[in-house]
Amino acid sequence: MPWQQMVVDVACEIDPDTGHFVYREVGLTVPRQSGKTTLILAKNTHRCLAWPRQVTSYAAQTRNDSRKKWEDDYLEALEASPFKGKYKARKTNGNEAIIWHSTRSRFGITSTTEKAGHGSTLDEGYIDEAFALADARLEQAFKPAMVTKRNAQLWVVSTAGTEKSFYLQSKVEKGRAAVEAGVDRGLCYFEWSAPDDRTDYDNPQLWRETMPALHWPDCPDTCREHTVREDAIQSDFLSMDLNEFRRAYLNQWCEEITHEPIIDPELWGRIHDKRAMKDPVAFGIGMNPERTRVSIGAAGERADGRIGVEVVENRPGTRWLAERCLALQARHDSLGFWVDKSSAAYALVPELVEAGVKVHELTTGEYAVACGQWYDAATEDRLRHRNDERLNLAMLGAVKRDRSDAWIFERRQQTMDITPLDAACLARYGAALNVADLAAVNNVW
Repeated sequence: MPWQQMVVDVACEIDPDTGHFVYREVGLTVPRQSGKTTLILAKNTHRCLAWPRQVTSYAAQTRNDSRKKWEDDYLEALEASPFKGKYKARKTNGNEAIIWHSTRSRFGITSTTEKAGHGSTLDEGYIDEAFALADARLEQAFKPAMVTKRNAQLWVVSTAGTEKSFYLQSKVEKGRAAVEAGVDRGLCYFEWSAPDDRTDYDNPQLWRETMPALHWPDCPDTCREHTVREDAIQSDFLSMDLNEFRRAYLNQWCEEITHEPIIDPELWGRIHDKRAMKDPVAFGIGMNPERTRVSIGAAGERADGRIGVEVVENRPGTRWLAERCLALQARHDSLGFWVDKSSAAYALVPELVEAGVKVHELTTGEYAVACGQWYDAATEDRLRHRNDERLNLAMLGAVKRDRSDAWIFERRQQTMDITPLDAACLARYGAALNVADLAAVNNVW
């Protein structure tokens, strides 16, 4: 496929001054089922047949995974190819290798344990499914074994990981930085993924922009041989967990949920529809402790008497906030913007007030009331949301923090962005107050 050809064309570039590979390390992240298995096998076969006595090694999540991939995919593909009979397969446990007759080069496997990869020399190493590695121990074993080899290459290949994928995250960050700076320093990096701010996960156009192996109706001749069909992706989108779909097919990094959600996901999934809320509308502002992301939430009563909530904005930085708040305030019969005094967002209040934004402050105790009321309204069928994935993911990932006899949403020790939930919760609190209650609120700027 064109994407595979591009990767090997670049990875195999030769420095005309030295006659050796330009790049000693190749980073590659692509969606699942894009063809990276075939790419690795083709690259390895070229390595083993182009030079004599090459030593290459492959590692996946575990040694069992490596063995299964090596035997069921790589060896089986070679057996069905014109290369059959040009090598011998040694399957002795712990000593597996494909050994080529003409060059005596071999393709073996290793594990990801502390002692793995500590061989005498290595010409090419593949770290596949790198998202499963918590640290760089395998790379630290591979690279010293390659240091005396002039044409050695390390390939780090994977689909996006989770917050536990520390090793892959560091490789992605370095790869992106190298591309942005235009400096390779022996590293080439390739990535096919949906931008972090894209949330239209069911959009076929996004799939086409992200999945290099996708064949779609009326696609150009260049993708006729692509292996993934759009109707299969559509089916998987409807049946898979959203985070898994995003990670597998859009190559987006997703937070791994390791706790029991505050609100049962099945219940949360039932209380959404897109009926409009009516004025007056209350707004909430949430900002993460790192001050890198801000959300605006809105809430208002609906015709059925329930309170509807939605995420109006979820953007990086703060410079845009005052202007956007003023626009919302002018457009709606506004009940004001609600901010928790104990949150990072409270530091924005003076600037907002100076700009003319009507702000209400909540004490820590009032914020605990807002969180409790949010839970009660959701579980007692008095709340509706608009099925916005930004709010859905925040609700799924939120955890409680005890506050006296109550609890609040934890902001400080979070691996995901819960500002959409924070903002919507504050807005719901403001919308639930009747006019008399609102007039009695003292902490109004």
